[in-house]
Amino acid sequence: MKQTGEIFNSTQLPKKGRVTLIGSNGVGKSCMLLTLKDHYQEQAYYLPAKHNLYFNYKTDQTHKGSTGQQLIKQIQEIREDDQSTVVMLDEWDAHLDKENTQIIDQYLDELAQTRLVIDVRH
Repeated sequence: MKQTGEIFNSTQLPKKGRVTLIGSNGVGKSCMLLTLKDHYQEQAYYLPAKHNLYFNYKTDQTHKGSTGQQLIKQIQEIREDDQSTVVMLDEWDAHLDKENTQIIDQYLDELAQTRLVIDVRH
C-alpha cells in the first residue's frame, strides 16, 4: 500500500485502480464513501451494507457464513457483474482473520484491474 499523504479529491478519481483512504476515526472517511455512493448510485457497490444505501446482491441462503465468507461471496458476485464501475468498502478488514483478509485483498486487486476500488482502512 503506497501512502501519498495527498488530500483526497473525489472529483479526480481514476476510472480503474485502487484508492485506499487511511485516517483516524472521525475524519470523514465513511462520510466520503456515502457521498460517493450517492453520486454513483447503481454503478457502485458499498460494502458492508449496514445502512440505507443497500448493496444489491441476491439475498438468499447461500450468503450465510462468517463475515469473511459473506464478503468473499459478495465480491465474487460483484466480479460477475459487468454493470458496476465502482466498488467501495468501509473498513472491510475489521474482525477478519489473516487468511480471509489476504483472499479479499487479492480479489480487490483483481477488481481494480477493470474498476475503481475505494477502500477505507485505519
